[in-house]
Amino acid sequence: MVFIYGAWIIKPKEYEAFFHDGRQWYLSRSGQQYPSILLGSSTITTLACVLRFSLEAKKKVFSCVVFKDSINIDQYRQLLVRLRAF
Repeated sequence: MVFIYGAWIIKPKEYEAFFHDGRQWYLSRSGQQYPSILLGSSTITTLACVLRFSLEAKKKVFSCVVFKDSINIDQYRQLLVRLRAF
């Protein structure tokens, strides 16, 4: 399971984390988890990832920026590996 806490989610800042449980991506807010879809318009580099999510229940798109130095290097590597599988 890849879990990123404290990722910077851009406008609106109502979700504080995202994670993947092996089957589904989720956005998290106040301890609750919301199923989401990782969009193909996401950008992934070795320095940062701009991940774009759409909630299954809403049409809104949420962007999440994760900088390489903002999390543990092993977590960032796991994130990159997980994203390449999609």
